[in-house]
Amino acid sequence: CDLPSVNVRVRSARMMDRLWARLRHDIKNVSLDSLFAYSTVKVVQIRDKRVGLLHYFLLFVIVSYVVGFTILYNKRYLRQEAPIGSIRLSLQSPQTNRELVPIPQNIGYCSQHAPTYRGFPNQQCYFIDENNALWPVAEETAMFITTRLTNTTQQLKNCSLWETPTCGYEDLTTNTFFVGAIENFTIQIDHTMYAPALGIQANAKNLPGSLVDKDGDTMHHLPSGDSISSGKIDVLHLSVLLKAAGIDSLDQPSTANESRSMRDDGIVLIVFITYSNTFSFNPGAIEYTYSVALVEDTKYKAVQTINTKLIGKRVIWNRHGVRLIFRQTGQLGKFDFQTLLLTCVSGLGLVAVATLVVDTLALKVLPMKKLYKKYKYLETPEYQHIQDRTNLGATTQAVDDDVDGHEDDDVDDVAKSLHHGNGKDLYQPINSSST
Repeated sequence: CDLPSVNVRVRSARMMDRLWARLRHDIKNVSLDSLFAYSTVKVVQIRDKRVGLLHYFLLFVIVSYVVGFTILYNKRYLRQEAPIGSIRLSLQSPQTNRELVPIPQNIGYCSQHAPTYRGFPNQQCYFIDENNALWPVAEETAMFITTRLTNTTQQLKNCSLWETPTCGYEDLTTNTFFVGAIENFTIQIDHTMYAPALGIQANAKNLPGSLVDKDGDTMHHLPSGDSISSGKIDVLHLSVLLKAAGIDSLDQPSTANESRSMRDDGIVLIVFITYSNTFSFNPGAIEYTYSVALVEDTKYKAVQTINTKLIGKRVIWNRHGVRLIFRQTGQLGKFDFQTLLLTCVSGLGLVAVATLVVDTLALKVLPMKKLYKKYKYLETPEYQHIQDRTNLGATTQAVDDDVDGHEDDDVDDVAKSLHHGNGKDLYQPINSSST
């Protein structure tokens, strides 16, 4: 038998016995009064201008933020809802509007003027009206305006579609043209919005509106014939919407293919109609704003098939152009007491944070932190100890006097420890009952 190993095991066993004995002693003598002690709030007035000024400064910042910024500026007393609605769109050509249109010899992108324009090949210009330029004829929240059209006439080969699986069409003629003066086409926009939860409903004809450019600045100078919020349906030229999206000309390079122009390739624009009644303190004042965004790296085309003789002969119109997608958005608000109450309650959490910051400074940083800590935190004698004294004949007043004296002794000890060597205490003891 190895004697050192035996000694190690004996010492380990003795150590474990002592630990278990101490644990049993602690469990046996644990005080339920201390284990389930209740912490309550104690109000202590710290007469220190540094602490007081910091506290009032933080309260001022919090009140300014909650009342000034959150409630008044951000209108957090309003119950807000995103509106829904309907949009009716229509297109009109300058011919229909009886507007003067320049001849193709004076239009830069027409081949009647020159072979090329701004580095891109020109096509012959045709002047078609809205019935041929718009396809499909009606959409709920979108519109496709043709800028380039390739017209291909096809017929079946000497075969039958219901007899020969490989039967197909062959091209007879193909020609491509640009739609002349497409920028002069006008778009009529009639829209209505509704916020069902708030019970707010209005038509654009009865609301003030505006058009902003890509930088968010209002576009005041509109072409003749254009109108917004004039008591009638809004009317805007296509050129105005292009300018609002930051497009000076359809003859600039396409974002999807720089070797082709936007007129040749097609583009997609999203027109946002943003409603709001939070710009003032009158929720009944509602206004809307048009803004236009270009979808980058995107072109648009659509193929239309026109059968001219049953299915044996047909015409294919391959269209490229401007795709307009309209989206209604924004926020409408209505006063709601519960919303205001929640905003105020959230501010109370910031007050608690301010109190925590001041308490931490007073109890952890300032020179008299020990004295402040003694005043803030006080432990009562255990209830069992007080009960035992009462059972031995001590009066309740005597017990209270004993507790007060215990507290005063602790505070006096801390105050005396702050002596600076000048024969005087920095802080004269104060009876805590008068604080």
